[in-house]
Amino acid sequence: MVILKCKQKIREHWKSWLIIDLLAFLLITPQLLSKSMIFGSDILFHFNRFYDVAQQIENHNFQYFMSQYGFQQSGRIVNALYGPLMAYFNGFLVWLSPSWFIYQNLANLILFGLAGHSMYLLLKRSQVIEKRALQLSIIYMTSFSILYWVTRQGFTSWGAAIFPLCLWPMVSLYEDKRFNNWQVGFFMALMFQVHLFSAVLLAIVYLFFYGTIFVVEKKRRGQLLIQGVLSVLLFFLLTTNVWYGLLTLYSGNELLAPFVNHLMHQSTITYNSIYWLVTPGVVLLFIGYFIWFIRKKWHELVLFDRVTVGVAVFFLILSSNLIPWRLLMEQNWKIIETIQFPFRFFVPFTVLLLIFIGRNGQVIIKKKDRTTRVLNIAMALALVQTILLTGYFCLVWQLKEQPIESSLHTYLYTEDSEQLKRAVFSGEKQEILLLVQKSTPDYLPIYQTDQFNKYKQYKEFIIDQNQGGKFTKEVIDGSLVVTWQARLNEEVSVPVVIYDRTQVWLNQRKMPHQELDLTTIGTPKVTSKEGENTLILAYSHSKYLSIALAIPMITLILMLGYRLVKIKD
Repeated sequence: MVILKCKQKIREHWKSWLIIDLLAFLLITPQLLSKSMIFGSDILFHFNRFYDVAQQIENHNFQYFMSQYGFQQSGRIVNALYGPLMAYFNGFLVWLSPSWFIYQNLANLILFGLAGHSMYLLLKRSQVIEKRALQLSIIYMTSFSILYWVTRQGFTSWGAAIFPLCLWPMVSLYEDKRFNNWQVGFFMALMFQVHLFSAVLLAIVYLFFYGTIFVVEKKRRGQLLIQGVLSVLLFFLLTTNVWYGLLTLYSGNELLAPFVNHLMHQSTITYNSIYWLVTPGVVLLFIGYFIWFIRKKWHELVLFDRVTVGVAVFFLILSSNLIPWRLLMEQNWKIIETIQFPFRFFVPFTVLLLIFIGRNGQVIIKKKDRTTRVLNIAMALALVQTILLTGYFCLVWQLKEQPIESSLHTYLYTEDSEQLKRAVFSGEKQEILLLVQKSTPDYLPIYQTDQFNKYKQYKEFIIDQNQGGKFTKEVIDGSLVVTWQARLNEEVSVPVVIYDRTQVWLNQRKMPHQELDLTTIGTPKVTSKEGENTLILAYSHSKYLSIALAIPMITLILMLGYRLVKIKD
């Protein structure tokens, strides 16, 4: 029975799935044909994350916390706090890829395909006809929600790619009158493992849809409450590794928060980030239609569509300057500072807008074939616009005298532009990470309060100290080993980062933390002996790490087993 259902699904949808995959490949062809890299503002941060994982795989040296290969081999902690699941997924892709160029195209191909399939599945679940579901899925692939990664390596796009699929249980809640706590817990956990801010956005969407049903259907409140609690419990079981990392690190360290955008009011769709509205241009037309429909046809909408509209409008307002972001930032509220870029609220709005268009897009144009033609034109223009945009970034790489330029907190360690270009095609993936370095200080431990810029301190204590070949760093038996030559009693600042659980040995003597002279960002100043000196770093984690990693895996296996048994029954 299950096999027959699968075959039926394949027969019904294989053409649409194939078209999505072919168009995903089409969207990366400008890069493939021109052999160009797109070097966005966040590329170095993420490439260092993924390179570290790739080297862990290569060297069979699993380190969940400490970076021993990426980030200047500094021993700092990033991946455990920033989308660990996607870090390891992308790290695996880096390990598979012969060069950064191949990795970037492979990652973009997967991202485009994932976004298209995710949106297609959601629209089909929302009772949208197949042609329209395909058209809108392709338009979503070309939206800036996805292109944010392609053009700037903004990690929000990986959350955006699976966001539509994560709304599947909310459709079931309204269409089938059934709250699937398994799906809610799983999708919420999946997003939490991928991108934390996207998980917050998804939770807000869930609360709106779930809360509306809870209020409207009084007789089901008891059942909905129990199912809601079960989904939350499942979510925690599937994310114990993330919570373990957060709790152990934040309980023992004061960590530097990610970049605080003091000009947040400029990072909105109605200020400097208006390109979110016009990428592709058809999004602006959809918004116009959306507003018209609300004004003229609100009374015709069913409950699901009304909630969709309400949540969409909520996120649209948050992404704009209708919210006084400048005033809110002046209050120094931590919860506001964590938002960073209000344009990220446009991601759930885009998803909800396309659901609405899919379900209600034939009011003005009455005939189905005419609607299909209009959406075909919109889809074609969106594809052309995306290819031209990608082509522009490829031309920048090809024609600009310096394809990668020094900028604020980004530093070049070569003036040879050809060397930079060769490095992204090199099998030695560390080369480009040494030639171009960025002093991003996110999640560094803070040991003293001062007014010094942490970006500049990271450059001074880590990047600059690494230059000149004074220090040699290598990984031996799972530990980071730093060696250097020095005079007797010479004070040396070693370019590594010490957290509360970091174990340190200086010249074979274990150093208690109270004996370490640490800078503001946790780099040690040590007194050398004459000749060769060795400093060894290891990260001490308790036996609970294995348990925290095992619980999500065991829970997932039990879920799959239960699902298979239920299908057979």
